[in-house]
Amino acid sequence: MVTLQLGGELAAGTTAVLRLRFTALLGDNMCGFYRAAHNNTMDESVPPEMRYMAVTQFEPADARRAFPCWDEPSLKATFEITLIVPQHCTALSNMPALAETPLAGGKRQVSFAPTPKMSTYLVAFAVGNFDYLEATTAEGVLVRVYTPTGKAQQGRFALTMAANTLHYYIEYYGVPYPLQKLDLIAVPDFAAGAMENWGLVTFRENALLIEEGISSVLSRKRVAYVVGHELAHQWFGNLVTMRWWSDLWLNEGFATFVGTQAVDHFFPHWDTWTEFVASELSRALELDALQSTHPIAVAVSSPAQIGEIFDAISYAKGASVIRMLADYLGEDALRRGLRLYLDRFAYANAETEDLWRALSEVSGADVASAMADWVNRPGYPVVSVSLSAATTVEWSQWRMRHLCEKDQEQQEERWWVPLRVATAGGCAAPPISTLDAGVGALRTPFECDSWLKANSGQVGVYRVLYDDALQARLQQALSRGEVACAADRVGLASDAFALALAGFQRTSRALDLSLALATAGEQNYAVWSELVADIADFARVWRQGPTHERVLAFERSLLLPAAQKLGWEAEPSRGTDGDLAANLRALLLLALVQSGDSAAASEGLIRFTLIEEQQQVAADLWPAVFSAAARAPGGLARLQAVFRRASLQEQRTAVLAAMGSLPDPSVCRQALEWACHSGEVRKQDVYIVAHSASRHSPEVAWAWLRDDWAWLSGNFADSLTLLGRMVQSVLEPLATETQLCDAETFFAAHVAPPRTVQQGLETIRANIAWLARDRDDVARWLASHQKAE
Repeated sequence: MVTLQLGGELAAGTTAVLRLRFTALLGDNMCGFYRAAHNNTMDESVPPEMRYMAVTQFEPADARRAFPCWDEPSLKATFEITLIVPQHCTALSNMPALAETPLAGGKRQVSFAPTPKMSTYLVAFAVGNFDYLEATTAEGVLVRVYTPTGKAQQGRFALTMAANTLHYYIEYYGVPYPLQKLDLIAVPDFAAGAMENWGLVTFRENALLIEEGISSVLSRKRVAYVVGHELAHQWFGNLVTMRWWSDLWLNEGFATFVGTQAVDHFFPHWDTWTEFVASELSRALELDALQSTHPIAVAVSSPAQIGEIFDAISYAKGASVIRMLADYLGEDALRRGLRLYLDRFAYANAETEDLWRALSEVSGADVASAMADWVNRPGYPVVSVSLSAATTVEWSQWRMRHLCEKDQEQQEERWWVPLRVATAGGCAAPPISTLDAGVGALRTPFECDSWLKANSGQVGVYRVLYDDALQARLQQALSRGEVACAADRVGLASDAFALALAGFQRTSRALDLSLALATAGEQNYAVWSELVADIADFARVWRQGPTHERVLAFERSLLLPAAQKLGWEAEPSRGTDGDLAANLRALLLLALVQSGDSAAASEGLIRFTLIEEQQQVAADLWPAVFSAAARAPGGLARLQAVFRRASLQEQRTAVLAAMGSLPDPSVCRQALEWACHSGEVRKQDVYIVAHSASRHSPEVAWAWLRDDWAWLSGNFADSLTLLGRMVQSVLEPLATETQLCDAETFFAAHVAPPRTVQQGLETIRANIAWLARDRDDVARWLASHQKAE
């Protein structure tokens, strides 16, 4: 905080000019104005200015590290940026360059056009040696993708996506893009995935660059989505900005929703909204079932607190609530409401209530009342569905929590819940549209002896618990392949395991449902993505017990038929080609290798040898292939050799993830220490190894985190969001009382993001309770299943 003493009073209405000289460190802490290294950093024959670039990352409150300012989103201003840079370097900022002036000493001065009225966290500039590609939209906006030298062609897919998406959003929002140009730039060292700076959007390399003809389908999908997400912010966040960070979800929830919508528009064959259910909705519901969650709109007062809410609640739950509201109001009403909101608050700031008001005006619905509990309260409901008589269904709700029985407080917490119901062909759905917050229980007629699926399309932000009769009918329908909607099948799997973890039903129920899906010949990528994630989480908790090998054997039995049908290579004659088949193949083969399937590991190792010989192997297979190499003799050294030779960040990322799956605990620990201390791995990429190790060797990852805490906390002191993700990943899989006690003791003595630590400790307690409660149930089920085999 700086206090300025003026020489005299300023009369009201006076215009004053304040000039300040200031200095700041151009460090490598990935915030403020900082230095990022290219891959040739260690080559002393290359001049320093060719080995580095300088770039900004100001969100949420780091513009003050670069220049004196009132660094709050509501204090908008116009900015006139001037940079003095080496003669041969490119200088970029939010606006186009207006003038360039040569200076002595091999320097030049670049002055940029004034910005629109905007928040400080959106100001950006970058200096370095770049290549670029460009395109122009139908509206005449110049779009460029800047890359490190030699990588321009890797930006072509992102350039096409950006130009098309900008045009799509101009039509969707009904509001012109207000700037003359849009630059997208790949940054080698970057703590976030991307940042929506107005007119100069920054990205991690693997979120912007792909190699056409080599990169995987998943990499193309990631680039398409991240570009769509960041460009959505050019309106939601940049043109209209939240008044304070407590409404961060207005930025991130809408960008997540609209970014998904854009990808679905351009690539409908990717089945993006079904994947949204398996990724965004599932992770939102997982975090929000903790007592230590927070409301979507949450009070925050410090930069550290702000950093902790860049999480699944602000992004994924925010987007899921918008999706639920869009389904209720209708797409046309949502779009008209958004247009009114953007027009009303352009170049200004807004709050959640301002958006509700605009949507209510165009739809005639009382949006504020319907949405109040969803946005202002933490948590979400479990909707219980039961047959109270042969022809009557009873509906009730209470709050979903991982560590509580159905106590009085949970039963008294209620939400306005929009209900959609799917039934077997020929059955009439119960006549119900909403479960109101003021109603404890509701009965509706259902004159049909077939199945009923509540929350059809998995649009609602809630879990569904069925009684035994309805669950049995649903399971039989799954076995017969009658539940046609893939999002419904994703939801059934997700709900089954989450409700088992929380103690609302036995884990054997979730295992029965998994078996029903697999034996019906499930081939949908999103469904398998959910199922593989659920089984992996279950296996990690049961790692602590004697049934772990049986759990892995069960996992292999689920995966093998579907994986064998796809094979290791795409074959058009068998219908195993195409993007979704490639995604599914990659998912199933990786899961097979990691669950200990020796045949899959052998096939993967054959292909790894080809990569060592510098022959081409499909990038979709890299995760499975590198994971197989990790299980082979000399795995770490062989993976390190491939890592050092790799020129594509996508391949380096896959190698780092495989290092975390090294089965020998001492070698896995070596990989973690190498990632931190060798200087070969970028700081932000240490998380990749740590996250993988926490999933495959939780004890090793936890010991490493404790022992290397000084290095981690020192290197990520200015990137608390990244440090928090590291802590969260390492704590989540732990499941013993000893580990819980160790974690409580450690974080009582060491400073870490407090909300993240609290959530991690609560997750450990939930894991412990789950294992204690259902250990015998799972053992009996596995024994029975093994006999049946």
